[in-house]
Amino acid sequence: MTQEATLKYIRETERETRKFRLLTLTLVMILFYLQMGPSPDDMGRVISLLGLALGYLAYALALATVILPRVRTPAIVYALVTVDVLALGGAFLLAGTVQTALIAAVPVLVLYYSVFFGYASALFASSLVSIVYVGLAVSFELPTAGSLGRVALDPTIPVQVMSFFFLSLLSGYLGRKRITERQEKEELQEVLGVQNRARGLLEVANALSGSQALDEVLDGLVKDVPQILNATDGVVALLDEEKHELQLQVATLDPAVLKAPRLSDVKFSPNDGAATAQALESGRPVALSGAQPGDPRLPSWARPVLGACALMVIPLSAKEKRLGVVYLIDTVNPSRVFSETEIALAQGYCGLAANAIANALIHRAAEGRISKLLGELQTTIQRMDRQRESRKQLELTVGGLRIDTVNNSVTLDGQRVSLSPTEFDVLYLLAENAGRPLNVDTLLWRVWGEGHTGQTNAVDVCIHRLRRKLGKGGKRILTIRGVGYMLDTGSPEAPARELDAAPVDGGGR
Repeated sequence: MTQEATLKYIRETERETRKFRLLTLTLVMILFYLQMGPSPDDMGRVISLLGLALGYLAYALALATVILPRVRTPAIVYALVTVDVLALGGAFLLAGTVQTALIAAVPVLVLYYSVFFGYASALFASSLVSIVYVGLAVSFELPTAGSLGRVALDPTIPVQVMSFFFLSLLSGYLGRKRITERQEKEELQEVLGVQNRARGLLEVANALSGSQALDEVLDGLVKDVPQILNATDGVVALLDEEKHELQLQVATLDPAVLKAPRLSDVKFSPNDGAATAQALESGRPVALSGAQPGDPRLPSWARPVLGACALMVIPLSAKEKRLGVVYLIDTVNPSRVFSETEIALAQGYCGLAANAIANALIHRAAEGRISKLLGELQTTIQRMDRQRESRKQLELTVGGLRIDTVNNSVTLDGQRVSLSPTEFDVLYLLAENAGRPLNVDTLLWRVWGEGHTGQTNAVDVCIHRLRRKLGKGGKRILTIRGVGYMLDTGSPEAPARELDAAPVDGGGR
């Protein structure tokens, strides 16, 4: 998990176990009181313990409201362990001995902290408890013994210390398993989140698929406008607002005439040429008659290559957004004056084309985002596959069923069972999650993959074949009504039946 995900997990765990922590605090106080008894001579220590408990309660509230929401490192867990161990050590100190009922709080503390980092936090807690526990035991015996070398500890103390570490190993295993399951669940949610975003963008792209592709729109525009107005050439340039520059896209002119290997290499400022700047600024076409080579009203790319010509610059805009310009060129009749009707016709046609261009640009952007998201999805799936492979067990045994993942072989009660690769993968998933139901979608996704386009009942067919090939052992593959399937851990003779269960996502390979 990432650092932010780990911090979120720590905060959630602390919030979920807050009542448990306060209950433990109450239990410690009760045990202490029962140990001391209601004697007036011990009331001072009881009051001290009460002060310790109230101080710890204030710390617990500050932890929930101030400390954890602001902390930025998962290492805070080790600080929490230290505070709790010191608080427990303070209770032992007030009790005046380590041989009290307070020792029952130690397993609770070790188990609690194992849920954070598994072995690491559990071993840290047990080590710190052992140091404090033995240190207090020595300090209590030192006044009687007279010197450190004569201190004789109670024979049960080493056994208790060993039990602390044994408990840390057991609880660490359980804590690590919980963390792994949570991590797998988050990874699956991450994949599903990427899938949902990709599907949403695909729906947008499909909605726009009725519009023409950008290249088709531009090619049609540069051919249609000259034909409509009986001009010799047409050129289309699109505007990049971020870079504040126009870039040629299509033209009936030969790129060699423009002295550029490709049209897209011709880039210029929107303010390059008075006609272009005026058209973009006003949002209306600008017509020139009898323009000469080098005329400052022409864009820079046109000045050295066009002779005398008539020129109309038509702005492209849609939804109040500037998209570019269309240059309509007439070199056959350079003294031509475009009429108001011709200008209105060109503007109307280019307005329709601008809407199609805007849709095509949205389509192109959506396709780019979809490609990126699908790339993220593929990367995430590959990462999860590698992680699952690294966690794959070499051999699984459930009852008399033995699955060898090295040789891809299955034996039942010593008899080899021949399975197809798909049947082997399904059985492995069921065995790895024996006793837990797996839903059909999880089996389909983990075995057949995201790109599966075959039969929708592929899982049911595969389960039917597995049951038949396993014979009596096949009865252990149970149908879980409304969910999917589960491998029973009971005897091979257990009858196949339908059960009710909540959906569970399996770990898988």
